[in-house]
Amino acid sequence: MPIRVLKNEKAERVAHPDKVRENNDRAGGEESYVAGDADEAIMPAGQVASLIKELKGISDVFPDMIREAETIVTGLNRFFKGDTL
Repeated sequence: MPIRVLKNEKAERVAHPDKVRENNDRAGGEESYVAGDADEAIMPAGQVASLIKELKGISDVFPDMIREAETIVTGLNRFFKGDTL
């Protein structure tokens, strides 16, 4: 079944098998994906993958999400209470 994947060495070999000299591919199962081997794992990606502009650590992601959620909630509260923004 066709799927979108991140471009890496494994995806290139799968997409262009005629360009591979030897078939030294590992099993290709979940092992590479789970191990975090970014070159040997088939890494599924949706359309949004091209919109990613930076990588953040988890310790940065949640505080940013909380801050953004608080801003949205504050704005919604003002809107529904009739306050001006």
